[in-house]
Amino acid sequence: MKQEYQTLAKNFPDGAVYLIDQNFEYVRAGGEELERVDLSSADVEGHVPHEVFPDELADEACHQYEQAFNGVATTVEQEYKGDRYRVRVTPVNSDGQEITHVMAVAQNITEQIKNREKLEQQNEQLDEFVGVVSHDLRNPLSVAEGNLELLREECDSDRIENIDSALTRMDDLIDNLLQLARTDEQVSGTEPVDLAKQSRNCCQNIERADATIHLEIGGTVQADRGRLAQVFENLMRNAIEHTEQDVTITVGELEDGLYIADDGDGIPEDERDDVFETGYTTSTKGTGFGLSIVSDIVEAHGWDIHVTESADGGAQFEITGVEFDSG
Repeated sequence: MKQEYQTLAKNFPDGAVYLIDQNFEYVRAGGEELERVDLSSADVEGHVPHEVFPDELADEACHQYEQAFNGVATTVEQEYKGDRYRVRVTPVNSDGQEITHVMAVAQNITEQIKNREKLEQQNEQLDEFVGVVSHDLRNPLSVAEGNLELLREECDSDRIENIDSALTRMDDLIDNLLQLARTDEQVSGTEPVDLAKQSRNCCQNIERADATIHLEIGGTVQADRGRLAQVFENLMRNAIEHTEQDVTITVGELEDGLYIADDGDGIPEDERDDVFETGYTTSTKGTGFGLSIVSDIVEAHGWDIHVTESADGGAQFEITGVEFDSG
């Protein structure tokens, strides 16, 4: 047991590990965090909590140790010398039955808390940005679209369609900008997503007059449903926008993921690493944001994405590292 304890103490990052006997005396103490708080193993071993730590902290430690000797593991957060620690105390059974010692593992989580607070602040700022973009850009765009409809009634000119096309592109740019602003947020609240159903729903959400879509996919994955829909829809739109003639799109399964392929012109091999860069596009219809959004969402799920040539000579986007739910 002591050997296992020493191995844990030596390899535990940003923390300290304590082994406590039935008298609440520290039998072993180690870990890099001891030195950070001006303690050594010798300062702790052979002593009880009230001889090492402030009374309030020692009282809480003794309460945890008592619960552990009664077979109950506990975890609390404590503050010590300006840092925050997560302390977990568990029983140690020497022969599988009697609890002879308990083990306390304290990990410094100060940086984690700072990072979490920083992320929350960034998300608040992002929400403000999204609100400004939605209001200050969409309002004048709506005014322009309304006046364009009035103009259609007053005159007949080819330039009207050019204006309509430009306004539509601006609307797409705003949508993509808002999506892109959100992709740095961590994925949370994942749920089981039926890929066949998700694919069908996405097909209904895109303009596909010039596209035939084959769905050859099944299975269920844990994902953020809304963001996964963005991945499917952006990849489908990408195939449609970059093909002059009618296009056939196939959504299918891989051994460790899925793919979306088309029979269009494909992507030259020397450009395949560039397609996920923000602003990259070879189409006058594209905004250059779609594939960047796809890449960010895929990475946020812990998956990988790359592009290759499809069986029909077009582009094939493969998302790998996906774990399908069993059953």
